[in-house]
Order: sequence, then structure tokens, then C-alpha cells
Amino acid sequence: MSQALSVDSGESGRAPLTEPAARTLPADTMDGHAAFAEKEHGEEAVFRVRPERWVGTDLGSV
Repeated sequence: MSQALSVDSGESGRAPLTEPAARTLPADTMDGHAAFAEKEHGEEAVFRVRPERWVGTDLGSV
């Protein structure tokens, strides 16, 4: 069976905390957000998944 996804675990530091938050929070709050997340939630893990093939079906007949 072939793999359907690939995984890259090379990201570390504050980037996993600040990149997603930067899409919705003002730039001047990023340091506070990252400090709070590090203190309250501990170490973070980021999993980025990229599908290499798609499996589909016609759900119109269900």
C-alpha cells in the first residue's frame, strides 16, 4: 500500500505559535500571545499534512 500523505516535522521555536495567530491577531499582540501559550500550554507540536492522492465518492446517491 502506498502512503497517502507526507509529513514534515522541521518547524520549531515560536513560529508554530505565532504563524497561525498572525492571521487573526494584531501584530503588536504576538509576543504576549506566544508567552501566554508557552506558559499555559507547554511544548507545542505542529503537524502539516499534504495529501498526495485524493479518494472521492459520489455522495449524491446516499
